[in-house]
Amino acid sequence: MKKTKKGFTLVELLVVIAILATLSTVAIVSYVSFINKADESAAKAEAEQIDLLIETALVSNDAIKIKDELWIIKTQSGYEATTTPQNDATDMLSDFADFTGQFSNSDGKLMYTSRGYIVDVDTRTTTKQ
Repeated sequence: MKKTKKGFTLVELLVVIAILATLSTVAIVSYVSFINKADESAAKAEAEQIDLLIETALVSNDAIKIKDELWIIKTQSGYEATTTPQNDATDMLSDFADFTGQFSNSDGKLMYTSRGYIVDVDTRTTTKQ
């Protein structure tokens, strides 16, 4: 009587493990890329809301206060961020309280940092933090 061996050889098992490892790596890289794109899109969408809120407020005001130590003033070409106190500024702190990111002033440009991205509110260009 001949005895037959049943089961997989070590080489076959190693090939299956290598294929699974490759597929897992591709899936993880794709997932991370998807999450990064989603975070960037969300930060840009928040910046767009902020820009719209500022533009609307500046229709009837020359200056608005959006955060402690940060004011927005109307200019000929749009608006500018400043840390110089504006005594006649309309207080809009409550309107900007819902935004969880950080505001900053970079050479007069309003920057918004959220979800690992720094967004220029006016142009909506992003840079990874």
